[in-house]
Amino acid sequence: MLNRADYYLRPMLEKDLEQVLAWRNSDQIRAYMYTDDNITWENHYIWYQKTVHNPNIVNYICEFDHKPIGVVNATQIDRYNSRCLWGFYLGDTDAPKGSSYVMGLLFLDWIFANLSLRKVCGEVLSFNDDSLRYHKNLGFEQEGILKEHILKQDIYTDVVVFGLLADKWQQERAKIETRLFG
Repeated sequence: MLNRADYYLRPMLEKDLEQVLAWRNSDQIRAYMYTDDNITWENHYIWYQKTVHNPNIVNYICEFDHKPIGVVNATQIDRYNSRCLWGFYLGDTDAPKGSSYVMGLLFLDWIFANLSLRKVCGEVLSFNDDSLRYHKNLGFEQEGILKEHILKQDIYTDVVVFGLLADKWQQERAKIETRLFG
C-alpha cells in the first residue's frame, strides 16, 4: 500500500531542468508527446524561461521519498472561463506502482484548491491506451475526438479530449484516495 506522506509536489526549479530534459527526451515519454524530435538544451531552457514568467502556466515536480519522479503542469490557465489544460509524465521508471495516480491526485487537488478553477481539460493521443485509462480512472469524461489532429511519426493521429469538473472531482477523489492509500 502506498503512503501519501511519501509524495510531495513542488514548483519546478532551474535545478530540475537537466532531469526534466532527460525525461522529455526519453523514448517512453517522447512517444506520447505531440512532437517527435529530441529537444535541445537551448530550446528546453527557452521553454522553461517562457513558462516561469507566464501566469497562465504552472510546472510542478512530483517527488517520492525526496526524489523527483515526474512532472505535472497546468497550461492555458483561463481564469475567465475557469479552466486549464493539464499535462503529466512519470519520468522515473523505478517509482512505485501507482505513483502516477498519486501524482495526479495531488495535482488535481492543487489545481482545484489553489487555482480555484471549475474544469481541468486533458488531451491524449488516441493510441496512448495507458493515458486514456488513466484519465478515466481519475474521473475524467471523454468530451470528443479531434480527428487527425497531430502529425506523429509521419501519420496524422487523433487526439481524445477529456474534461473533469470540480464537482465531479469531489465525488471521485475519495474513492481514488481509498484505492491508493487504503
